[in-house]
Amino acid sequence: MNRFHFGKGGGLVTIKKMKRSSKPSSNFFSPLFLNVIFLLLSLALWTVNLFKQGTLATPEGLTAWIKGAVLLGTAWMVYFFAARPISAKGKISFLGFFPLAWLALSRPQWNLCTSESMISWFSVFLLLLLFIWIGKVNDGKILLIGLIPLWILLVIFWKPALLLPLAFVTAMKGRFKNSLWTLWGGLSATLLLFGATRGWTYTRFDWLDLYDLIIGRYHPYIAFAAFTWLGWYGTSRRTTARFALGGILGLTLGYLFFVPVFFPYLLIDSLSWTLIFSAGFGFEVFRKDLLDPSWHGQAVWVALGLAAFWGVF
Repeated sequence: MNRFHFGKGGGLVTIKKMKRSSKPSSNFFSPLFLNVIFLLLSLALWTVNLFKQGTLATPEGLTAWIKGAVLLGTAWMVYFFAARPISAKGKISFLGFFPLAWLALSRPQWNLCTSESMISWFSVFLLLLLFIWIGKVNDGKILLIGLIPLWILLVIFWKPALLLPLAFVTAMKGRFKNSLWTLWGGLSATLLLFGATRGWTYTRFDWLDLYDLIIGRYHPYIAFAAFTWLGWYGTSRRTTARFALGGILGLTLGYLFFVPVFFPYLLIDSLSWTLIFSAGFGFEVFRKDLLDPSWHGQAVWVALGLAAFWGVF
């Protein structure tokens, strides 16, 4: 049928004949279905992980399963919302496929969810909420309203998060709507939180501690840190999502300066879990932009995804 619209002066202007598309009018349901499969797969792996350890049938095991399911479900929401612009174009995103499986079988996930302490688990959960907020809000004024309480809570429970607000230090004018609000708000929040928590009392930099952190405890996750950087580099500069990944890089720097005072293993597990999660963005950039779209390139992507399980066990 012919389509029309009103031209100048009120006259009808004919537009070329349009053919009805045989494709569904919305691409929402199929990406949603695919992403739900990713979530269910990760929950199944997490269940098997607990079952193999013989703890699933105990009250402690049930509590651990719920805590793990909450982390995986919240991480899935981050991946799903981040992939919506790609899905809207009719393309398939595998953003959450391997990362959720890595997390479900990882040692950090096990340690965080089976520990009686809730502080480290709650810190990671807050960070995921921060990701969701940054990814969904594109107005700097509104964004800052939600960022401030989340930054405060994170610093209370997770001292290396003192550097998280510096993620917006490059949010110059024009990056997104009212971006300067987050730039100056982030700088002000860093200074105020550093002063309120007496951050100078936690600061200590020692090359021996740095060597122990990177070589002794941290070396399996260097690859995940590299993929996090790739995700940050490959994300558009005019979206807020880029600054969420920048916060992970700031958090990593916070560990280099503040962790020597806080060496409990759960703090290391919190960072390790976060790097596995954030590496998923870089791994998807690697698949889409750096690998050949043929089956050879996708086979390399699958092989690397399977090889990464060695680093999380």
